[in-house]
Amino acid sequence: MRVVSNYRPSKADPYRVRWTVGGNKIEYAGDTSTPTADLTTVKLVFNSVVSAPNAEFATGNISDFYLFTYMDKSEYMWIPIQFLNPEVLAAYELENLIFDGRVLAEIKKGMYGLPQAGRLAYDQLVLNLEQNGYHPCKRTHGLWRHVTRPILFSLVVDDFGIKYVGKQHTQHLFTSLRENYKITEDWTGKLYLGITLNWDYKNSIVDLSMPNYVSEALHKFQYPAPYRPEHAPHDWTKPAYGQRQQFVTPHNDSNPLDQDEINRVQQVVGTFLYYARAIDSTAMVAINSISGEQAKATENTAKKVIHLLNYFATQPDATLRYNESGMVLKLHTSAAYLVEPRARSRHGAHYWLGTLGINDNNGAIKNNASIIKPVVQKTASIIRQNLPPGCPGEIAKSYSAKSTRKGSITELGAHRRIRALDACA
Repeated sequence: MRVVSNYRPSKADPYRVRWTVGGNKIEYAGDTSTPTADLTTVKLVFNSVVSAPNAEFATGNISDFYLFTYMDKSEYMWIPIQFLNPEVLAAYELENLIFDGRVLAEIKKGMYGLPQAGRLAYDQLVLNLEQNGYHPCKRTHGLWRHVTRPILFSLVVDDFGIKYVGKQHTQHLFTSLRENYKITEDWTGKLYLGITLNWDYKNSIVDLSMPNYVSEALHKFQYPAPYRPEHAPHDWTKPAYGQRQQFVTPHNDSNPLDQDEINRVQQVVGTFLYYARAIDSTAMVAINSISGEQAKATENTAKKVIHLLNYFATQPDATLRYNESGMVLKLHTSAAYLVEPRARSRHGAHYWLGTLGINDNNGAIKNNASIIKPVVQKTASIIRQNLPPGCPGEIAKSYSAKSTRKGSITELGAHRRIRALDACA
C-alpha cells in the first residue's frame, strides 16, 4: 500500500490524499488498456467549438471514478496498522488479525493502483452511457458522441471536455452521469487537463495557457532568473553559405554527469514536456534533443538544459490561440540535415486546422520534432519518408498510433473533404 497526495484544482476537493495499491506486485491476465483522448484529440475539440455556430464548451468530472466497479476476482493488500486508528481496529475487530504489524485486506471493488481498475471502470461507463444514447467513436479513442443530440466530448480518464449546442443537451449528459456517479460540472469550461481556456465565443477565438506553470517549475528546481534574456530555446546551427558539402556534426565527448545530475536532467524533461506539447511548441526541438541524451547525459547536455531553462525564465507565459476555421487539416514540414550527432538528421512538422482554398494559419494542434535515426543521403529523403502518402493529396497518414486525424476530424462533424496540404518542402 502507498499513500499518495496531490493537488487537483478541477476536483470538488482539490487537496487529495489517497490509499493506493502497489499495482506492480499484482498479476492480472486481462486487458488493462483504457481508451482515452490524447492531447491532439482534445485540441481538435477546442477547434471544433470555435468553428461551429453557437457551440460552447463545458467540463465535467466523475468523483471517485475507480472506486465503485465490482471486480471479477478479488485482490489483496497489506495495510500497516499505523494507518488504522484504534477506533477502526476496534470497530472491525482487527486486533486478532494483525500479523507482523500489518492487516491483510480483501479488495472487491476498483481501487487506485490496481492495473485492471481503469479498464473495468471504463467498460462500466460505456454500458451506463449507452443506455442514454452516448457511444465512443469508432476511430478516435476518447472521443464520444450522442446518437441524435448536437453534443460530443473528449474523455481523459474521468475528465469530460464537452462541446455542445444548447445547454439542455449538456444537462442531459450530466443527468445521465448522475444516475450512477457523483459528478462536478463547470459550465464556464475554463480549465481542462491543467490548461486554462479563455473563450471568446463572439469572435470565435479560444486562448490556451498554463499560468504560473513555468514559474512554479523553475521554483521547484531553484533556478534563478538569467542575467541576460534568452529568446531561443536552443542553439542554432549557423549556415555555411556557398559550401557544397555538409559535414557531420562532431560527436560530443564532454565529461559524463553523475547520477544525481542525470536525474535532474530527466526531471526537467519530464516537467516541461507536457507544457511544450500543450502550449509552447517552440521548445519541442530542445526537449527532444535533451531527452535523446538524458540516459547518458554529459556536460554538453547540462548546457542545453541551462539554455532551455533560461528561455523559459525569459518567456514564462506562452499562449496558444485557435481561431474559427473550416476544419481542414494542413501542415508545414521540413528537415535539417546532419544536425544531430552520429550523422543523424531531424524532421519537423506543424499541423493546424484552416479553411480550404485560403492561405491561412492557426494555432498548432500538433508539432512533430523527431530525430531520424537512420543515416539519409539528403534532406528530401527525410521529408519524403515522413510525409503523408499522396502528397500533396489527402492527409490520411496516422501520426497517432491509435487513430487517423482525418477520421478524428470527420467524427467531430466537420466536412469530409480533408484533402488540403498547405506546404511540402
